[in-house]
Amino acid sequence: MSVEEPKKFIIKIVLSNNQNVLDVIKQVINFQEGEVRSLYLSPKGLNGEREMIIEFEGKAPSVNSLVKNITQIEGCVESVVTEFPAALIQTDEEVGK
Repeated sequence: MSVEEPKKFIIKIVLSNNQNVLDVIKQVINFQEGEVRSLYLSPKGLNGEREMIIEFEGKAPSVNSLVKNITQIEGCVESVVTEFPAALIQTDEEVGK
């Protein structure tokens, strides 16, 4: 049986109002099965929606669980999860040497 290594994911969430933003931040901060590496919140758009970009490090089932919890919040309009490209991670580490 192989042990699954944590991976980096980018989670994009589109939210309809500021109250939803606070609810999502609470979910992310209280989530215990991985680590939030960064969180970006866009300015409010013309339609009142905001985008939240979360860089998350954890195992795939943990990411699925987190996204499921977030999408159940009223006002979550869209969610997209992308695994961070491995080549980009290796390149970033080499630049710092």
